[in-house]
Amino acid sequence: MLPIQKMISKYNNSSRGGQRIKYLVFHYTGNKGDTAENNARYFNEGNRGASAHYFVSDNQIYQVVEDDRAAWSVGDGDGRYGITNSNTLNVEMCCWSDGTVSEKTEKNALELGKYLMKKHGISIENVVRHYDASRKICPNWSANNWSRWIEFKEKLQEKPEETPSITSYTVKITADVLNVRAGAGTNYKVNTQVRKGEVYTIVGESNGWGKLKSGAGWISLKYTSKNGPSTPANKPNQTIKIGSRIKITGSKYATGQSIPSWVKDSVYTVQQIKGDRALIKEITSWVYTKDLKLV
Repeated sequence: MLPIQKMISKYNNSSRGGQRIKYLVFHYTGNKGDTAENNARYFNEGNRGASAHYFVSDNQIYQVVEDDRAAWSVGDGDGRYGITNSNTLNVEMCCWSDGTVSEKTEKNALELGKYLMKKHGISIENVVRHYDASRKICPNWSANNWSRWIEFKEKLQEKPEETPSITSYTVKITADVLNVRAGAGTNYKVNTQVRKGEVYTIVGESNGWGKLKSGAGWISLKYTSKNGPSTPANKPNQTIKIGSRIKITGSKYATGQSIPSWVKDSVYTVQQIKGDRALIKEITSWVYTKDLKLV
């Protein structure tokens, strides 16, 4: 994830009045050719009558309102749908010169969204659009807003992509002290620390970070030296592929919606596989492959 740069404004924010953060709301600025920094400066220069916590563009993330304060972002809904300034965090996606949200900006917003969901314990069901708060068409980012939004929420639930590894390996810590983090990046919280000379087993990789076999978390491989192979990583005991006949064992679809109990009584066909998700032909729904059982 890009580093979060702070330019906190003294304007257009208020106390949450004791309310906890319940919703994460995504918006688009609707401007043409703006950046996160442009917006941060604009909202710092005076009373604008509105604000947001974060602005995201192709190469920047700026925070303008502290998380523990209410930004003035969804007041136009007057709380009709339970989504208010006081119980939300708000992320604005900047636009290209043609007024559209780029794939790069969307990717940065997704990474920020995953971080904020984890930080504040926000469920996928409570990740919403400005539209859901007031019926304003926002974000208005493509010809098919519903399709892109559904795909956006599916991506929010994807796990960090790890480099497949048949054989794990050991590393020796070369830094005096190295943080072990909850995820593959410095934006994740520190779980514990390891020290110089200690040896650990790595069972997965992601963007230069290694996943510890112990389950303690992730370390930056930049501060380690690689040793030889270790015990082979466990192989999955089943292979789900296109055409597989399966039963659903999980409790939720990949979109976060609950799976009715009657759905689990039938046998289905896998129509498509995308990462760790499978499209089930008969019900046209995405389900995580870990929640499927071959029959």
